[in-house]
Amino acid sequence: MLSAGYTLHEKQEAGVILNMGSIYGALGPHFPIYENTGMTYPAAYSLIKGGIHTFTRYLATYLAPFNIRVNCLAPGGVYDRIQQEPDFVESYKNETPLGRMGKPEDFIGPTIFLILDASRYITGEVLMVDGGWTAW
Repeated sequence: MLSAGYTLHEKQEAGVILNMGSIYGALGPHFPIYENTGMTYPAAYSLIKGGIHTFTRYLATYLAPFNIRVNCLAPGGVYDRIQQEPDFVESYKNETPLGRMGKPEDFIGPTIFLILDASRYITGEVLMVDGGWTAW
């Protein structure tokens, strides 16, 4: 019995849950990239994303007996020419080993990998998809 009143049935053969985290759920923000911009970085974002990372691990251990895998994709910055100021984009690119922000299509392959049987022995992981941001 799950705490929210949900029941797992013994007939369940397998399942996958993929949560969405963020690099800022694992690392503190790099505030200099926000300088000279009108952009800000709210503390609640890190708190929430860090909670998602930890909850992923919790669910992975709790649901493993039911053959349900739980992982988390943690993207780095995703380029958005409308929402992001040019100074921010340039600063972000300079802080990333691959020298650019992510594109939406950069997350397709990792997402497919984590939900398919290719990752059938992976559970409780937070996969950073960040152009190397967390490698520094």
